[in-house]
Amino acid sequence: MPAPHLRIAFRRSGRSLPLAPALSHTAYRVAQEALTNAVRHSGATEVDLHIRQDRKRMVISIADNGPIQPSARRPAEGQGIRGMRERVLACGGTLAAGPREPHGWLTEAVLPITEEPG
Repeated sequence: MPAPHLRIAFRRSGRSLPLAPALSHTAYRVAQEALTNAVRHSGATEVDLHIRQDRKRMVISIADNGPIQPSARRPAEGQGIRGMRERVLACGGTLAAGPREPHGWLTEAVLPITEEPG
């Protein structure tokens, strides 16, 4: 169900360098899935999407302000998180996803930039 009063803020920092197609696609899919999860599951009113990039890596952080459900303190990894993790690992990166104190959920992907686009 859509969240009618959800504010999404986007920030980008660092250098904006061309990415290899596979890395660009992975970054897009991680942001897409994390935002979808926030809309569907978080109960949040605000979501922040921050992309930081330099010559060596891109960091994608998606944080919401939703309440932490008791079951979220020991999160079971669902299909969406598993899919994000597989994509990120295939690019040589890391993915962390879980509750953050005092409230909300944070998904953060770190993608190494090791190849030239093309």
